[in-house]
Amino acid sequence: LSPQGNGLVVAPFAPTETTAGVPTSMTLGSLTLTGFTGNLPITQFELTLKNNLKMHEDEAFQTNPTDVTYGRRDVTGSITVRARADQILRLGQYRNAISTTRDAVVTIGSGAGTTLTIDMNQIEIDQAAIEFPEADEAMIQLPFVALATSAGANEVSLTYT
Repeated sequence: LSPQGNGLVVAPFAPTETTAGVPTSMTLGSLTLTGFTGNLPITQFELTLKNNLKMHEDEAFQTNPTDVTYGRRDVTGSITVRARADQILRLGQYRNAISTTRDAVVTIGSGAGTTLTIDMNQIEIDQAAIEFPEADEAMIQLPFVALATSAGANEVSLTYT
């Protein structure tokens, strides 16, 4: 007889859900740049992390990868912010200081247990032109590259609080 015909019951695994906390609001957030006075409201945020690991899986007579080569980690992204006319001028002066890397902190959410803080210790902001609109505010895209400090692989850290 096959196992299917012996009268055994197949019971599915159905774990009981346990929930805690409150979801993080993705509609609340701000950007803080070292050396820039005030917070800028974020309208869009994108972060890309590439570990650049290379598996050694091309060796003869090996069925599994034997080692890995650690490449330089790439952390890039883009932050789009809404800025008032006075902030646009300061942001233009800030971005023109190309020899200086800055600390950037993106805060998403608000309140205990629902806040995500993305800290990038050193970012270089791309020097794309800022278009000055006729209105008193503008949407400005800030493409960036996050760099590691002398402490090592610390281009970005995520903290839930």
